[in-house]
Amino acid sequence: MITRLATNPHAFVERQSKYPGIRTQSLIAFLVGVAFGLQHIGLTTVLGSELEHVSGPIWVLTVVDLVVPFVLWGVVTVLIYYTARLVGGYFQIGLLFRMVGWGFAPLIASGFLVSLARLYALQGAAPPEEPSFSAFEYEYAAYQSYVDAATNEPVFLGATAVAAGFALLSGYIWAIVIEHLSGLSFTRALAVSALPVALCLVWIGWQLV
Repeated sequence: MITRLATNPHAFVERQSKYPGIRTQSLIAFLVGVAFGLQHIGLTTVLGSELEHVSGPIWVLTVVDLVVPFVLWGVVTVLIYYTARLVGGYFQIGLLFRMVGWGFAPLIASGFLVSLARLYALQGAAPPEEPSFSAFEYEYAAYQSYVDAATNEPVFLGATAVAAGFALLSGYIWAIVIEHLSGLSFTRALAVSALPVALCLVWIGWQLV
């Protein structure tokens, strides 16, 4: 199914718009979360006894990464719905929501790229220091200082740039969805998808902070 989306997105969108259900799209959003969350949960295999110092932030950030794609799914749907109306495009909100979910498929690759690059960059990095106090905010500060060691690594910067490219593919899929469902020209559909793409790029770029 994902292969058909990649090879012939126009035909795929036309076909899937006729079928109800969001099970596969929900699985896609879940896999996006897993892919991004791997950069945190994967550190449990890298860290030894130091894991106990930062286990809280690792689990919390992993859960956050699992939730974010579902939040983005709703936000992107609303952005497209109201932005399109400004240029004469109208949708059935339920159908739009279902079809927007397919556009998250390229972000699975984005997440895996970012996660694997961070895990690679942190190989051999100095382990997180023991927090001054046993409280989440101190554990988080120690963890953030540790993972920031990957931020300036060329492999991580390169992977993040490529990950951003996959977000542009999401925008392309959303533009096809907008064109098909609203009847807007493809040029206008691309313009409508620009804001959701920017939101995804901010999320990916946030990995560098």
